[in-house]
Amino acid sequence: LAYTGAIKAPTDMELRDNIYICFAPICHCMVHPLEDNCFPDTIGDVTNIDGWRQLTDNIHYWWYGCNYYMTLFYQPQINWIYQNVKYLASMGIKGSFYENEEHTFGFIDLTSYIHSELVWNPDMTYEEYIEMTKQFCIDYYDSEAVFDLLMLCEDVKSDDCQRCVSYSSDGIK
Repeated sequence: LAYTGAIKAPTDMELRDNIYICFAPICHCMVHPLEDNCFPDTIGDVTNIDGWRQLTDNIHYWWYGCNYYMTLFYQPQINWIYQNVKYLASMGIKGSFYENEEHTFGFIDLTSYIHSELVWNPDMTYEEYIEMTKQFCIDYYDSEAVFDLLMLCEDVKSDDCQRCVSYSSDGIK
């Protein structure tokens, strides 16, 4: 049912215990946290997740951590990953898959690493998470300046989801 808009949980069925749901919204804000529920195409995703939670505890979340429509544009994701993984863990989501694009300006190695570490330890504090991110930049990119640049990008984002660089059913917003 991928890419068909089948995101709402059915109301007239029961799921077996060995069935896992992979919740994978293709249209979402890549700047604001999921719980803000602010992007026009994702308003209701939290409600939809709750609908699936009524049917099963076996839910995983599939992240699209890159913008396939503007691949050379860096998406500020460090805070976004932290806020969303923490939120989903608080909802009882059992796991997540983070899809990124290797030929984008998305720092795939960094974002994949910090996502994986946070999924393994969702109780990590924000301070520990930022320190881990900084250490990765020093170890992998051999530069604390990369971390400083990325954190600067984190602070430069829109308060209005209509200006977020994300894919929606109406095209790029």
